[in-house]
Amino acid sequence: MAEAKVDGLLGAGAGVTVVSPALTERLASWATEGRIACHRREYMASDCDGQHLAFSATDSRAVTGAVAADARRRGVWVNAAADPRSCDFLLPSVLRRGRLQVAVSTGGASPALAARVRRDLESHFTPEFEDLVELAAKVRHELRATARRAARRRQGAAPRPARGRRVRPGRWPTSSDGPAASSLPWSR
Repeated sequence: MAEAKVDGLLGAGAGVTVVSPALTERLASWATEGRIACHRREYMASDCDGQHLAFSATDSRAVTGAVAADARRRGVWVNAAADPRSCDFLLPSVLRRGRLQVAVSTGGASPALAARVRRDLESHFTPEFEDLVELAAKVRHELRATARRAARRRQGAAPRPARGRRVRPGRWPTSSDGPAASSLPWSR
């Protein structure tokens, strides 16, 4: 459980410090690589000093309670995977396919069920969706650029001035400039 939380935090660009007397092989590898800071010992109240968020990923209610109490005294938000009542915030289970993100939450009722639903969604949102999202983004960008160019062309085509009047650059007729001007699309 701690490994998945750390992986998600690293993916979001967070700086992560893990406090635990024992580490999984993957966490130990990340510590060796310098991707995470690590204190191989039991939790201490001072571990919350200077933090913005605290995660308790242990089955020990005593440790979770201590983390929650110490963090709150310091104004640090807490997420306790095994005890939603100790949480100040919840994290959804997230399926990522490039820029496509699908989040699933049970509001803390069953993180395992949320993870199961996310895994089920993986068969629908296959890795090819990453390319589809990039294609959709490119098409959207091109459509918006085309719309902006068309709007600029419409604004640049000066309306015919009323008889005997000249339209000065930068000043367009408004509804107060005569009855015909009020029917123009940009005066509405």
